[in-house]
Amino acid sequence: MPGREGIAATPRASLALAPLTLALLCACGVGVAQAQSNKTPTTLDTVVVTASGVQQKAKDAPASMTVITQEDIKKNGYTSVAEAVGRAEGVTFIGGDPNTKDIVIRGLPGEYTLLLVDGKRQNTRETMNRGTNGVQYEFMPPLAAIERIEVVRGPMSSLYGSEAMGGVVNVITKKVPERWSAALDSSVTLQTDDDYGNARQSQFWIGGPIKDDVLGLQVYGSYDDQSEGNTYFPSADGANARNNRSLGLKLAARPADNQDLVLDVVSQRLTTEATPGRSILPSLAWNKDQFRRTSYGLTHTGRWRLGESKISLYREDSVQENWPKTGEYVDNRRLVNTALDASFSMPFASHTLRFGGQYLHSRLNGIQNEAKFANYPTNTDVVSLTNYALFIEDDYYVTDDFTVTGGVRMDHDERFGKRWSPRLYGVYHLTDALTLKGGVATGFKAPTIRQSNPGYCMSTGGNSGFRGPLCGNPDLEPETSVTQELGLIYDWAPGSNVSATLFNTNFKNKVASYDTGMQDPLNPGTANHLYVYDNIDKVQIYGLELALKLPLTDTVNLSSNYTYTKSKRKGGGEVSFNGLTLDGEPLDKTPEHVLNTRLDWQVNERLGTYLRWNLSGKARYAAYRNGAMGVRTRPGGSTFDLGGNYAVTKHLSLRLAVLNLTDHKTPVDLRTRYAGLDGNWMVDEGRRFWLGASLSF
Repeated sequence: MPGREGIAATPRASLALAPLTLALLCACGVGVAQAQSNKTPTTLDTVVVTASGVQQKAKDAPASMTVITQEDIKKNGYTSVAEAVGRAEGVTFIGGDPNTKDIVIRGLPGEYTLLLVDGKRQNTRETMNRGTNGVQYEFMPPLAAIERIEVVRGPMSSLYGSEAMGGVVNVITKKVPERWSAALDSSVTLQTDDDYGNARQSQFWIGGPIKDDVLGLQVYGSYDDQSEGNTYFPSADGANARNNRSLGLKLAARPADNQDLVLDVVSQRLTTEATPGRSILPSLAWNKDQFRRTSYGLTHTGRWRLGESKISLYREDSVQENWPKTGEYVDNRRLVNTALDASFSMPFASHTLRFGGQYLHSRLNGIQNEAKFANYPTNTDVVSLTNYALFIEDDYYVTDDFTVTGGVRMDHDERFGKRWSPRLYGVYHLTDALTLKGGVATGFKAPTIRQSNPGYCMSTGGNSGFRGPLCGNPDLEPETSVTQELGLIYDWAPGSNVSATLFNTNFKNKVASYDTGMQDPLNPGTANHLYVYDNIDKVQIYGLELALKLPLTDTVNLSSNYTYTKSKRKGGGEVSFNGLTLDGEPLDKTPEHVLNTRLDWQVNERLGTYLRWNLSGKARYAAYRNGAMGVRTRPGGSTFDLGGNYAVTKHLSLRLAVLNLTDHKTPVDLRTRYAGLDGNWMVDEGRRFWLGASLSF
């Protein structure tokens, strides 16, 4: 029963969509490499779902995509979804410190990327009032339970609505197999210094039929623990302690040959801890945060005479708890998202029509005492928002080789009314090997609950000397974007392909908070200033994405990708701490140049090795709250990784890697704001040893 949602899925071979132009070969050098078959693989077309909501070949998908398969995950020794996604072209994994790293697609910060698991939205960022801290990627399924990860670069609001402005990451979990199978992975990371703590990780997956072709079950879980680092700086935090555990269950039923029903339940818990004198300054307070998330989902897929339907009802319940230096629990914020998705796909002779809708209700409570400000009314403790949407999209087959996809989504939000998000995209197979893709797409992101609620005020500006209230603004408009892209993909042989994509994004109505310079009206006679949220400034982001995959011999393979990203703010609305405009500065901390290159050598049937080169160019941190008077600059640099794996038996394999082989670390700027601070903000991870074992049957 290939391609069906429920009980058994036919294994799919992978076609990596990654790769660079031949010109990059000169820059890649030579070296050792990792496990691949010493026979030329038979490569099948990769099947994806994220670009249109239905299954289609990756080369036919109306979007720029990268597919990370289970084979890629094992081969590279990835330890998280964020690490795997962060090595794709057009994507970086960055933050303001080791604890706040997030996925950035095409220069847009993490909150502009929509996360999906099996097509269902994952968004609990609203539990946090100051940044999102990259927590979303901690709530992904364990890698052992994943079939593939689909990364769409560029806006997909025409299908998915808000948050899908920068792109979409869709984690596709394994289907219940035809026979009972299991996988167990365990690894440890040993640091050679104490800037970061040692880490250990274990995960499992088991699945199989309860009744053949009728009912199946899979269970998976993970445990991830990292000790706290032992370094801190005046204007840079070190690595906090982190403990993450999860348990998930999926029950798949086939009530009829043409219908599948899937129930999934997941429970996750993330705990972080910062100790004064270890990962934070001795003058700061000990703190501990715990994030708990439980999700439930029920999905029905039907294959009918007229087409295919899919209906999903799901709910995620997330709680953030915080303990201050007293060790007593003081804070509890809870966000509950409930969603109903429905879609229908109808194939015709010359086109395929898709349409559907979504209902989304969010309820946030526990914010009454959050960052209160003197003399201001008590915050509203409970806020609810309701959104519904309708979409329609059509693939029109102009010829056998040329398809035009056009679609639009209408989102209705109780705060700002209707928002229309159209897109138009073309895919032209010039030859069997050469494909031209391109189009125009729009994106939008709605203001957060706190940003738009006039009944919510928080304290801000503590490091400026002008503390003041920051209240929600009900007149905020959604942030919007228009993106043009053009790409060329050349697949000239099995396992060999090269791609190049140009993109340009114009982003407007950026939401930001700033100091008005006005006296706080409810606290006269103090130094307090009034802060506001507003739609200010525009941003232009453009760039180039290149990728290459090339077998050099029967046993040596090269893969590489390069991304150039240029980001410029326009409008003069945002300023740095010293009051100077941030015009011309990048929107986020994305390096202009990023190169990932890997050489794999399959020594024999059991042993594979690899050498990986990671290059990151100069990055700039332009923000009012970056700790400096003006803009901070992080110099570029390179790291190298050397590793391999050994198949002890067909069921057991061992893996070893030396990461950051040369122990390259960019020095952190030790100065304070008023002593000329303008340099690196990130504590880098030095040389470390990674050891892992995988057991499957």
